[in-house]
Amino acid sequence: YGLGFMGKEWDTFTKKELKRLHEDHSFAGNKRPKEKSAFTTRATAAGSYDFSRNSEFQQWFTGWGKEALRVLKADGRLYFTTLGPETLKELTTATKKADTNKILPPPIMYPNVEDIRSTLERVGFKDISISREASIKQYPSFFELLRTLKSIGAKNPSTLNQRGMEAATVLKQAARIYNESFPSPSGHGIIATYDVIFIRAVK
Repeated sequence: YGLGFMGKEWDTFTKKELKRLHEDHSFAGNKRPKEKSAFTTRATAAGSYDFSRNSEFQQWFTGWGKEALRVLKADGRLYFTTLGPETLKELTTATKKADTNKILPPPIMYPNVEDIRSTLERVGFKDISISREASIKQYPSFFELLRTLKSIGAKNPSTLNQRGMEAATVLKQAARIYNESFPSPSGHGIIATYDVIFIRAVK
């Protein structure tokens, strides 16, 4: 994802890569590129080696378990990470306070530990081990956070195609609330929480 959870070179976007991502997925105007970008980075390529990196699973968490179980050998291990319900809690708080007329889309609903465990058990996995860790990231501004989320393919309040002026006003208000409520300890920018859940399951 380029969020730097692992502290490794492949897990972090360079400035050049971020610039290219922003060009490929323009933040302004909500216009989609005519062709899907073939641009890849160390971070986006890393998941093609050892682990599954399915962004749809991250957000919807349905329909994948049976297929994972099918392709594993007997006693095979499934390792993956996903984001939990505390992810971007600061963004959720700020937008809810600002959006009294419910103009913005609802926040992303991430799976909780109980949902993950029950889904894995239901499709036939055993010896399930789950742990979680809060990763606090810092961003220069509220809108830079939204740009980063859009660059990695996550849905966020900036993905609006209607009620543009009203939405822009709400986002400005949300930015003010966010800046006041969740400043970075360094005094520059803001913080955002990622509730990282680590899972291991056995066929």
